[in-house]
Amino acid sequence: MLFVDESDLFKSLFFASKMSRIAGVPQTESNRAFDMYVKTQYMNRHFGEGRVVFATGTAISNSVSEIFTVQRYLQPALLRKHSLHHFDLWAHQFGEVVAMLELAPDGSGYRVNSRFARFLNVPELLSMFRQVADIVTQEQTVADVPLPEVVSGKPEVIAAEGCQELHDLIATLVSRVDLIKRGEVKPTEDNMLSVTNTGRQASLDIRLAITGAPDHSDSKVNLCVRKVFEIWEETKASRLTQMVFCDMSTPKDGFNIYDDMLSKLIKLGIPACEIAFMQSAKTDLMKRTLFDKVRCGSIRILFGSTETMGAGTDVQRLLYALHELDAPWRPRDILQREGRIQRQGNENPYIRIIRYITEGSFDQYIWQTLEVKARFITQFANADSTVRTSQDVDDLVLTYAEVKAIASGNPLVMEKFRVEQDLRELRMLHTQYLSGRYQMQAELAALPSEIGELNRSILAIASDIKMVEGGSTDALITIDGVRQHSITHAGEALFAFAASVRNSNEETYAGSYADFSIFVRPQSPGANPPGSLYEGTPPIPGASAQQGRVAQNIQETLQSMPKMLEQKKALLPIKNKRLADLQIEADKPFVHFGRIEELEGRLRSIDCALDLDRDRADTLSVEGKSIESA
Repeated sequence: MLFVDESDLFKSLFFASKMSRIAGVPQTESNRAFDMYVKTQYMNRHFGEGRVVFATGTAISNSVSEIFTVQRYLQPALLRKHSLHHFDLWAHQFGEVVAMLELAPDGSGYRVNSRFARFLNVPELLSMFRQVADIVTQEQTVADVPLPEVVSGKPEVIAAEGCQELHDLIATLVSRVDLIKRGEVKPTEDNMLSVTNTGRQASLDIRLAITGAPDHSDSKVNLCVRKVFEIWEETKASRLTQMVFCDMSTPKDGFNIYDDMLSKLIKLGIPACEIAFMQSAKTDLMKRTLFDKVRCGSIRILFGSTETMGAGTDVQRLLYALHELDAPWRPRDILQREGRIQRQGNENPYIRIIRYITEGSFDQYIWQTLEVKARFITQFANADSTVRTSQDVDDLVLTYAEVKAIASGNPLVMEKFRVEQDLRELRMLHTQYLSGRYQMQAELAALPSEIGELNRSILAIASDIKMVEGGSTDALITIDGVRQHSITHAGEALFAFAASVRNSNEETYAGSYADFSIFVRPQSPGANPPGSLYEGTPPIPGASAQQGRVAQNIQETLQSMPKMLEQKKALLPIKNKRLADLQIEADKPFVHFGRIEELEGRLRSIDCALDLDRDRADTLSVEGKSIESA
């Protein structure tokens, strides 16, 4: 057996694809992932599939295509069996490229982008994947593992107003992007990675992007300093602890955010001995010592990055507040960050998660990217196998959307996301309405014949009951014209006769018993005509022609007829009521049509106000096909 913990670290496994220019289809590769692939294929080949176990809290950390990667590790034979072993074949079966309206990376406007971002044939994909995957969500375990609740039910968002220097810098970034797109600068001189890094630095603090820029008192770094100090004072008596996540500008020579915040917190009155940087713990022994100090409240404020203070950091005992100064690129990192505080063993019943953003900066684009990625990851983990496509946004993703909207500084953007979410929900209800209406129409078409068949059965059984009451049940059975003198012989004779006519498509007279005719009918019977018993598939309940029990089974069938009659009579009004109810329900229109039209009109007005009509009218060409932007 090969057991692999934190298996999401091996997701960057190369695969060939023609979709190299489509967002959501990564083309990265790593030696670590290839090394793991070689090991898993060796295990699969020599010991059979099922000998490799992957364990992770984030099976999909960044992209939908990671599902395919996991299947390559664990299900190579199944992929080949269904001709899904090449990514483009798999993507054609289970995914779809969609045109999406997104904020431009430089934060200057909007663009339409092609993205591999929709699940198709979800039941089939889940059926394949769950042959090797046991997915357990936090919601499923909360009853067994109580976790602290987040105040207000979701992270708090503190928005800092962008300074003039930031706005000027964003304008220069737009100019740099234009030069890069036109090819007027060499990649070694300037590129999108450099632009992005500069934009992210400015979003955190303008002093990181512009040397000598002023320290604005209302920057998000200073807002965070004040909030950390405020919570430190409030929880001084119980010595509760806090964590501050910042992935950029970690401790180093020269100006950095860690040392800047440290000096400001000390100046406000927090003892230096109560503040620590995770980067200072270089060895396992130093980490254990640091963790012990945080768990006992000796160190009350711990700074670190997602990489250094994420998975494996167990300091939750007194942890009350978690601050996120910048946004990472992966939803996995968000889960790892917040998993430090919302964790079993935290003695606080309520906790606070606080996110800081700068309006009009790259923060909006980064949070948007997290939204797109998290949307499909959470859908897959919580997918209902009865849903064929998956694109809904859950509460976690809505929080990301709120952050993005607040960062944009335009209330219409926030309204746009809310309107789009309402439309998604109503359109899903409309799909369910159409599905239910189709089922009702099918049932409506079948019910009249079922009711007619039920009425004929009632009349036939009532007639048979009269024959039972007026006849003799002591008579012997006659099979194929021969009177049987024993129960055993009667059974053998009926079995033999049934076998001789088994290939017949019509019912065949076999004999008689107590004024009843016995027929062999291979096909499933409908309403039995009066005075008849059947041996066939399926037989009347209790009339199965087992050798030695023929007479007894037939007698039991005749004796059960009054009960059968009562059951069918009781079923008749139920069927009639169901028919009447369906005739009323099937004619009801979808009650939310008016609301959908209202929301669609409002969305068009918002797009017009945001100057998105031009983008909406554009078309994208994907693999030679014209697709209108959504």
